[in-house]
Amino acid sequence: MENSGLINSGLVLGAHKGDEDFKNILSIYKNKKYDSNKLNDLITVGIISDYFKLHGLEINNKIQYLDNNQIVFPTEYLTVSKS
Repeated sequence: MENSGLINSGLVLGAHKGDEDFKNILSIYKNKKYDSNKLNDLITVGIISDYFKLHGLEINNKIQYLDNNQIVFPTEYLTVSKS
C-alpha cells in the first residue's frame, strides 16, 4: 500500500499465469475512454485500488487477505525504512 492506503502497483504486483484479477484489471483499462479533463480516472493506483475494494480491500495500511487468495501488504513490507 501507499502511505495514502491505496495499492501501489509500482512496488510489487504479481500473479499466477491466467489470473482472473489481472484479466479483469486489463479489461478495465481496455474499456477506459481517454478524457483530458478526467486524467485522474486513468491513474493506476486508483483503478487497482477501486478494483480490489470490490474484493474486500479496506484502506487501513494493514496486511489483508482478500477473497480469491489475494494478499495486500502494508507500506512497511515493501519500502525502505526512513530510519
